[in-house]
Amino acid sequence: MSKGAIYIASGKKYIEEAKLSAKSLKKHNPNLSITIFTDRDVESPLFDDIIKMNRKVNMPGDSLLTEEHIVYDKNLFLDSDTHICSNIMDVFELLDTSDIALAHAVTRTRERYKKENLNIPDAFPEYNSGVVAYNDSKTVRELFDKWQSIDKEIDHGWNQVSFRYALYKIGIDVSTLPPEYNFRTHVVGFASGPVKIVHGRPRKSNLQSYSRKINSTTERRVVTWDKHPCRIVPTTYKSPWYRVGYMWEVAKEKRNKEGTASVINSVINRAVNKIIT
Repeated sequence: MSKGAIYIASGKKYIEEAKLSAKSLKKHNPNLSITIFTDRDVESPLFDDIIKMNRKVNMPGDSLLTEEHIVYDKNLFLDSDTHICSNIMDVFELLDTSDIALAHAVTRTRERYKKENLNIPDAFPEYNSGVVAYNDSKTVRELFDKWQSIDKEIDHGWNQVSFRYALYKIGIDVSTLPPEYNFRTHVVGFASGPVKIVHGRPRKSNLQSYSRKINSTTERRVVTWDKHPCRIVPTTYKSPWYRVGYMWEVAKEKRNKEGTASVINSVINRAVNKIIT
């Protein structure tokens, strides 16, 4: 059974971006085949197959998946602005029991759904269309056809709107990827364990340095973009912030029960014991 990754990129900037992503993919998954759909002649050993497109991809919303992008028995579409941090072959295992695997989108623009009169329960999630694993199956082909037809009917510009509606109408069985397999760089995010796929264009940084920073620890952590290349805030019991907060609560309780003098003596005794030991 064949397995492979798919990129769609037009224009020099995005083709070079796809090359960097493919390089990181090959580094950790050397036996995985890679196909790129592009509007230019591309010479690179990174790609096992280069398929020429007749159109340009002018914006993210243009990169809708179609039947022509079902190249392998098991496929993994990756946006060009992704960086693969480790082996991700386990994603294909999800396709043994589901036809498609996706990560939740970090935002959902409710106003656009109202504008287009797309009635979807709020409880139905919106999935990100930049990391998509899918089978070569009849259901997936129906989904991609539905996605295309819906996207033509509505105000084009953000393909996740039409994608979400197509997923809801088709009723395809979806495996949900954890955020570590599609970690977005432009929002506050939460990670637990190693991040496998970083996705986005981090401010004042590049994906490689961002990926190194975000995986400098594998503890549970909140990640923000307010520092270069990003700021990691631990959220585990091992976190110094947790320990400080815990000690503060203990001190307050001790003060309420035994008085301020007792707290001061306790702190002094701890300090003395640390010096002695």
